[in-house]
Amino acid sequence: MPCNEGFNFHHARDNFVMMFKWLPTHRAPNLPPACHTNLGVGGLVLNDKNQMLVVVEKHTEVSHWKLPGGYVERGEDIKDAAMREVKEETGIDTIFKSLVTFRHAHKRMFGNSDIYVVVLLEATSDDINKSDIEIKDCKWMDVQEYLNHSEVFGFNRFIVQQALDLQKRKLEFNLTTHTAQHGKMSLEYTAFTVGDL
Repeated sequence: MPCNEGFNFHHARDNFVMMFKWLPTHRAPNLPPACHTNLGVGGLVLNDKNQMLVVVEKHTEVSHWKLPGGYVERGEDIKDAAMREVKEETGIDTIFKSLVTFRHAHKRMFGNSDIYVVVLLEATSDDINKSDIEIKDCKWMDVQEYLNHSEVFGFNRFIVQQALDLQKRKLEFNLTTHTAQHGKMSLEYTAFTVGDL
């Protein structure tokens, strides 16, 4: 067994476990740490009736109205993840409009740090078809009702207020894909940019 020979666990995936043994004994390992941050997304979905799409999750410690969302999959862009999660949880189709905000927290799931990115999405369909696996309740709620609802967390109110403020100031935060070329090396990336509505 490698652990009996001085190997340490580094990380694991579905079909493998990565272990390492740092050979220079006179200094600490200089290996980058295993992934330590989870990336989640929320979709603030608005329709043309000044309503927002809200859900109550089945598996939560405290029942509350929140934005549909979930975790970003490996290789998935943030805005695509948000639209996918909204579709999976509610059946609503959307298009990306703007980044709204993000929060960075620590000591979350598995002791990891956690980044939660919220994007503004426009609904292109109306009929809700909620996921019976994840979602207890789902509905369109008036924005003002949500802001005053007793079963809404303060941070979620902040998200909606931030989105309304961006609209009032006629600002949008875009997530645009680019390709950087340097010699033979090519890197595709998504960048945050500010634009006018």
